[in-house]
Amino acid sequence: MKTHCMHGLAAAVVACCFGATGIVDAGTIAYQIPAGTAGNQGFGTGLGHDFDVGGAPITITSLGVFDDASDGIGANVTLTAQLFERDAADNTIGTLVSGAHLTFTNADPGTLVGGHRLKALDTPITLPSGGIYSIVAYGFVASPVPPADPTTDQNGNAGDFAVQEFGTTDDGGGAITFVGTARFGLGGVGTFPSRPDTGDVNRYGAGTFEFDVIPEPTTLVLAALGLCGLIACGRRRRQR
Repeated sequence: MKTHCMHGLAAAVVACCFGATGIVDAGTIAYQIPAGTAGNQGFGTGLGHDFDVGGAPITITSLGVFDDASDGIGANVTLTAQLFERDAADNTIGTLVSGAHLTFTNADPGTLVGGHRLKALDTPITLPSGGIYSIVAYGFVASPVPPADPTTDQNGNAGDFAVQEFGTTDDGGGAITFVGTARFGLGGVGTFPSRPDTGDVNRYGAGTFEFDVIPEPTTLVLAALGLCGLIACGRRRRQR
């Protein structure tokens, strides 16, 4: 009876508590900016934010870029989001993660979520626990001031703000840690932005990503054991 209980409950925990895919905390967007937020800089050659993966792997499902004023991507603009793995020994080196590259245009802007445009990756990418990465965006173009030019798209930069944060962050309940002081580069798409900036971990309105947290196997086992005990206790009470 114990074996039957464990098998059934393990399946129930996976299907009911963690979803059919075995994933919890689905749909966390790491860097968030309110809808309608305007950009204030046109820096096109690479703006990055660093983050570290915690004790459990995560799956990246979407990449995104900041949409200046949330009014669509400018007619003369192509924005690009890429994910890099940082070198643990040299903070100026990063390697592009295979498959982590998406473009955003006026004709194909992606879905507006807050102040970002997001697109799903063709194949979700799993990042291992303990991995260190950067989300980078390229292609922002300055607007004449005044007026704002609808054919361009500016990034955000909190360098002149009292608190150097452009928006907020969500670590998925501690699944990732935001680190560093943001970074910029001069090489363009596909080139890791090697120059650390000053300010906070989310200094820029630039790139973001959506991720799911993959539970460790021991978490599933412990949950199944706990649920098994509760059901067994309930059965004994009914038999009295």
